[in-house]
Amino acid sequence: MDFTEVKGLLQSKTIWGVIITILGAILGWGSETQAVLTDQTMLVVSAVVQAIGAVVAIVGRIKADKKVTVTGS
Repeated sequence: MDFTEVKGLLQSKTIWGVIITILGAILGWGSETQAVLTDQTMLVVSAVVQAIGAVVAIVGRIKADKKVTVTGS
């Protein structure tokens, strides 16, 4: 695989998967959302979001065919 083409960070499925995983982890920390949902429900939601993020990151890495750049050039 030749990574001669480039793309911006936000065009990367791997980066989006990592962002989703981080958001799932943040959901697991005490937040205002927990006031609405039970602790157990919040843990399940957090785990599901993290799993989805991890899958997106893995698939993005496997399918990657362009180098990621910070500038998007």
